[in-house]
Amino acid sequence: MTRNEQTKPSTWASKVRVSDSSMRCTLERIARKPVGSTLQIPHDMQMADVDIWKRSMIGFFVSYKLPFHAVQSIANRIWKTHGLEKTTVMANGFMVFRFNTEAAVEEILARGPWLFGGKAILLQQWQPGFLFDKNKIKTIPVWARLQGLPFPLWNKKGLSLAASMVGKPIACDEATMQCSRLEFARVCIEIDAEEPIVHQFPVVSSLSEEPVTVHVSYEWKPA
Repeated sequence: MTRNEQTKPSTWASKVRVSDSSMRCTLERIARKPVGSTLQIPHDMQMADVDIWKRSMIGFFVSYKLPFHAVQSIANRIWKTHGLEKTTVMANGFMVFRFNTEAAVEEILARGPWLFGGKAILLQQWQPGFLFDKNKIKTIPVWARLQGLPFPLWNKKGLSLAASMVGKPIACDEATMQCSRLEFARVCIEIDAEEPIVHQFPVVSSLSEEPVTVHVSYEWKPA
């Protein structure tokens, strides 16, 4: 190499040029939009790849951050046999866990809550329009235990009615649905973090003269 070649200044084009075509994916040659324009997502694109996202689960820690390699290691250890395909992390602390089926996601959620490194991780199934912004998350899924639930409510309809007194019903565990554990009904509900937490509610029916009080405890709740 000559001295002139060594001192020849590099151009901007040479700095951004991708020389190895195997390391890139060619994008569509769409005309540049005017500066200051707002990007409108086409309607047919809004639900693209929805099947992939429907079998994904969003997770985050409320006031704690676990290193990604630790999250990935724990997730692989406890969920690999349940169909976990991929774990990714976003810059704002959200994690995305993708499974091979939507049923696997539902099973994992039903078996919660889960602890990662001794810290509770909030998990919920991906929904269209999910905002990856913790400051804008107002509703979160939690597991609650309903103690003193009258027997007529120990069925899908009754459990849904009871859960609706505390939050938005999502699911219950198998022991509750099968009535194999009657000390309490364990239900997963979606609660509004900005509203007061319900700790008890009355139930009235023609079967008793006085209202029956159902006590509510939470396996985890917002501080």
